[in-house]
Amino acid sequence: MSFNCIGCGLCCTKIGTIKNTVYPWPWMQKVVADFPYEAKENGHCEMFHNNQCMVYEDRPLMCNIERMADELDIGMTKEQWFEMNYKGCESLQKAHGITA
Repeated sequence: MSFNCIGCGLCCTKIGTIKNTVYPWPWMQKVVADFPYEAKENGHCEMFHNNQCMVYEDRPLMCNIERMADELDIGMTKEQWFEMNYKGCESLQKAHGITA
C-alpha cells in the first residue's frame, strides 16, 4: 500500500500554517518541531521552488505520509491515516480549483 500523491505541491505552500498548528497527537507535535526548514513569508516551505520540492528524495518525516505510518505509532491503521490525509489533500485541491 502506498500513498497516491498527485504532486500538486499544495501541502508545501502550507508549511507556515502547519508549523503554527497545535496538534492533538504528541508524536505529530514532535514531527512538526523536528521539521528542518523554514516557512517563507508567504507560508511556503523554503525548499519549494518552481512548484517542486528541492529535497523530495530526502524529504523530512513530516513530508512523507508513508514513512510516518511505517515509523511512528500514529494510533490508527495505515488505511485510516491515508484516508485522513487524502481528505486533507482533496480539501486543499478543491479550494484551489485542482481536480485529479
